[in-house]
Amino acid sequence: MSHMETPPSRKKPIASSQTFAIGEIKKEKQTQEVEVTPKLFKQLEKLAKQGNAQAQYNLGLCYVMGKGVAQSYEKAFEWFQKSANQGLFLAQYNLGICYDRGQGIAQNDEKAFEWFEKATKKGFAPAQRALGKCYHEGKGVALCYEKAFEWLGKSR
Repeated sequence: MSHMETPPSRKKPIASSQTFAIGEIKKEKQTQEVEVTPKLFKQLEKLAKQGNAQAQYNLGLCYVMGKGVAQSYEKAFEWFQKSANQGLFLAQYNLGICYDRGQGIAQNDEKAFEWFEKATKKGFAPAQRALGKCYHEGKGVALCYEKAFEWLGKSR
């Protein structure tokens, strides 16, 4: 094992208590590996199909990253949507990102704004930044520097 690899004992499965959002994946990939075994993927899929919002969110992440399954933004979107509709703020934020980037669904600024706004209700800083950016750029909402400043300030 090279000095740059994470020891197997330090790898964490995606279903651990640590959660993250697709907007943060690049950062996370630099600091830790996420191991999704076929067994873990099947467990997530079973729980997700039973309506477990956290499992639905984690399954969406698997599809975004191609962990344990072939990468599919369309399937990621579907699982994020199911989870977001149950109120999971991380899924709401990721749904906003999907709409913002046109990943798995047609790009739609208004829908991105709507989902970012829902995700801010739990004080989630990345969603607050995204909402501030929407107001600053007039994406999905009328341009408003005052609200942009307010939301960007809350995200600190």
